[in-house]
Amino acid sequence: MRSLLTIIRYASIILGAACGICLAAQEGKKAVSEIMLEIDNSSERPVRATSRPRTLEPVRLCDQVRDSIRELILDGALRPGDRIVENKLAKEFGVGQNAVREALIELSHMGFVRRIPNKGTYVTQLSQADAEKIAQVRAPLEALVVDLVARRLQSEELDLSSVDHSLSQMKSCAQAGDMIAFYEHDIRFHRTLWHLSGNEYLAQLLELLVVPLFAFFTMIHLNPAGRTDWIRDALARHEGVMEALKTRSLEKAHEAILQLEAISMYQQWDILTKLTPKDASPAKSRGSTILNITAVAGDANGGAAHASTGLSRPE
Repeated sequence: MRSLLTIIRYASIILGAACGICLAAQEGKKAVSEIMLEIDNSSERPVRATSRPRTLEPVRLCDQVRDSIRELILDGALRPGDRIVENKLAKEFGVGQNAVREALIELSHMGFVRRIPNKGTYVTQLSQADAEKIAQVRAPLEALVVDLVARRLQSEELDLSSVDHSLSQMKSCAQAGDMIAFYEHDIRFHRTLWHLSGNEYLAQLLELLVVPLFAFFTMIHLNPAGRTDWIRDALARHEGVMEALKTRSLEKAHEAILQLEAISMYQQWDILTKLTPKDASPAKSRGSTILNITAVAGDANGGAAHASTGLSRPE
């Protein structure tokens, strides 16, 4: 009897184990089926592209110092004509003097400071006489740039999209009242044309001559709300240059750039007059200056321009 009970006990254990194995097999089969179904369905779903982590560019210490000094200039903490002492700035920023020196070299290339041998570095300052002298030289050079670009357009395809983009950004900045950004895109407009001229020596001359001029007028924070007519006129003259170039007309492009240079000189002169009223010249002298500028530009390019006609001085 005891043997029979022992046999029955072992049989029940074996039967239970067998049932467990069957249930596990069924569950395993079900799990495999679900996995296969998931794989089939996943093939019908669009695969989301995984974006690669963006590589962060290291920020140079020199760039940080340059931007900090530029902010001091734009905020008025450093005024036009102020001398910049490298050692003093290095202590204020907690950096080495070499970093400040490199930053000032870059700022001089941007036109914000001038490095005078054996004297030091100064925030760019321009007088009325400086602006007049620059305009007298700039006008014929800018006219030559546009002439060269127009000639290239007559014989080859040039990409003017960057110039168009700069003009579009100037409009947006003018509407937003951001004159710092306005002048940045303004100089980019001209700089692109300089390089499109195909004459790197001409581009280098204009970089040396014009960039400090733009930097100076960026520093003094022009307010478009006070002279919206100036901004409107400046944008119209820039648009005139672009339209003339797109027609590939040498004569129209030449006249358009001189119109732009003339209106720029009027505005710059009025601004500088308000900054230094004691040095202001009579309006008649101001007008004759513009006529001389356009005459020089016309003579330098075969007498093709009469850009002073139809100009009215902004009031």
